[in-house]
Amino acid sequence: AALEDAGRMVKQVLSGEWEIERRRQRGERISRQRKDLSGESL
Repeated sequence: AALEDAGRMVKQVLSGEWEIERRRQRGERISRQRKDLSGESL
């Protein structure tokens, strides 16, 4: 049971880190696109 719980925790942590990295990448891409668009419009 201990090994199963540890495995679940590891999966949750890894999945959480992946989600955070994806959100950060998306946020950076969106912010860069917005800056480029604002720069072109100005």
